[in-house]
Amino acid sequence: MKFLSFTAGLLASFLLSSPSFAEQKPPKDDVFSKNYIKETMLKVTDWQLSNPKHKATDWTNGAFYAGVMAAYETTKSSRILDSLMLMGERNNWLPGNRYDHADDIAICQTYIDLYRIKKDRRMIQATIDTVQKIRKVPGVEVKRMVLPGGGVMPCSWLRQC
Repeated sequence: MKFLSFTAGLLASFLLSSPSFAEQKPPKDDVFSKNYIKETMLKVTDWQLSNPKHKATDWTNGAFYAGVMAAYETTKSSRILDSLMLMGERNNWLPGNRYDHADDIAICQTYIDLYRIKKDRRMIQATIDTVQKIRKVPGVEVKRMVLPGGGVMPCSWLRQC
């Protein structure tokens, strides 16, 4: 165990003292500057947008694009806003196929956030329709949530509350 600690310490010392690693670290004062934070947000967002891994309306993209939206709100980058709009257009502003499943509705948060900026009703119409459908038509997820005594929980993700 001591050998492992020693090796990890030695490796960390080597990495921290190597010129290439040291060159990448900003001076301590710059780490908290607005410019450094915004530049880092832009780099990370650009990289992530260039390396997608999941289905467009998957919940992971719902979470990811909420973060991209926050990056836009912080940086006001037209590049980020354009990428958000392009995502919505590619998805036709639609949630995933399972209208009663939170994983397929998560992407709609970004559509709502973009609507607040652009005021284009088509961005949120499918979201509104989906919410109305959830209220009126029990889907597969709701049917799986039969409660003791025969009642049905209206939304499967509510069981997490």
